[in-house]
Amino acid sequence: MKLLTRSNVVVILLATVFVVLFAPLRGTAELSLEPSFASWLENGGSGQPDAASLTFLTVPSSLVVTDAKGVYRSFTAQGHISHGKTQYISWDDRHTALQVRGGDGQIVQEVNSIGFPVFFENSLFLVSRTGDTLSSFGNDNQFRWQFAAGDLLTHLAVLKDERTVLQTLGGDLIVVSQTGKELFRAHPAGSRSQVGLGLCTGSSNTLYGVFGIAPQMLIAYQLVKGKDGLTEKWRMDIGSDFRRDVFIQPLWNGERVAVESNDGILVVNRSGRVEARIPIEDTITKIFDDGGRHPWFFVLHDGPNGSMLDAYTSVGQKVFSIGPSGKVHDAAWSGDRTIVMVGADGLRGYKVAER
Repeated sequence: MKLLTRSNVVVILLATVFVVLFAPLRGTAELSLEPSFASWLENGGSGQPDAASLTFLTVPSSLVVTDAKGVYRSFTAQGHISHGKTQYISWDDRHTALQVRGGDGQIVQEVNSIGFPVFFENSLFLVSRTGDTLSSFGNDNQFRWQFAAGDLLTHLAVLKDERTVLQTLGGDLIVVSQTGKELFRAHPAGSRSQVGLGLCTGSSNTLYGVFGIAPQMLIAYQLVKGKDGLTEKWRMDIGSDFRRDVFIQPLWNGERVAVESNDGILVVNRSGRVEARIPIEDTITKIFDDGGRHPWFFVLHDGPNGSMLDAYTSVGQKVFSIGPSGKVHDAAWSGDRTIVMVGADGLRGYKVAER
């Protein structure tokens, strides 16, 4: 995204943009949306965001770090950007070392290693350039262990006890110890083609994964107490045939999971019962919630008339919508009941209020 500079003309236009962009808001009798802020993006930003509501948003060629009041910093990417909750790395394909930076852009740690950085929460991992080996650096960015999976890695998740779970292109599910030792490996059968397409953690050491083509299955695993392995709890055909990563997102602290299907989104509870089938014809670009604090979750999607952000309950009731508007690159919950969005129309914030 091209960063815009502010001029007197832009300042005048911004008042008009603020009114127009926030006009297409629809809510229910229980919830309402109030415009909180709107600003064009400037090189460098407007100040230092509040650490209590620090939020990372990615746009093409840059990273925006903001807070619930719209104070932000913007950083130009060297090529690619990976980020966790409070740290990020900007890197290119030819790097020989990585610089881990905080929300203020200052270097927190230098990692003298090559590979593709991946954050899970604030834990840093590096995937080798061959794609089949993972290095763990932990929350302190210090090297901990390295593990060779023997296949291309597609997704990872970290359990509460810091065991790492890996998914491979060939459809394997691997549990790795806190020291990098392989503890368990499964190969879910039942599909014509075996492939790993999505992975996330749930509550009470539950793990959800999307596996296979024809059929494409959502499988729930439970960590066996006192043992190193996983046991399959249930599986279901999600009725899709994606040949790409599938959106899968834990909701309400992992009590439910949202998974992409051909027709939209399925909301599934811990016992494997589908609580909602939400039809969405557009291209889904993100699914997120507010950390389980409120009974709704959000879906960002792109349609023919622009980007939309919808909020739903666990049973699929739409509680409000934002849009359509210009292309939205990223959106997130920023605390203090505020949704932040960044896109072609700049940085915007919305306050969610209950009537």
